Amino acid sequence: PEAEPEPEPEPQPGPAETVLYVTGTKVNVRTGPATVYEIITALEQGAEVIDLGDAGEGWRLIRLEAGEIGYMSGDFLSPTPP
Repeated sequence: PEAEPEPEPEPQPGPAETVLYVTGTKVNVRTGPATVYEIITALEQGAEVIDLGDAGEGWRLIRLEAGEIGYMSGDFLSPTPP
């Protein structure tokens, strides 16, 4: 018997969609990659963000669950949940 065609896989986050977890108690998300930039919000420990890449000087460009884009110090982000 002929093999049935493979069903289309469910769309998965691509390899660029790296989830990072906030490791600090309450960490600010800013409008730019330095503490001089305005605070957009603050995330609690364990919050998930999508890593969009290195922003230099130890900062990461991230996307929040609500879709907002901001910057957070990489010191407070980890690929493993706290």
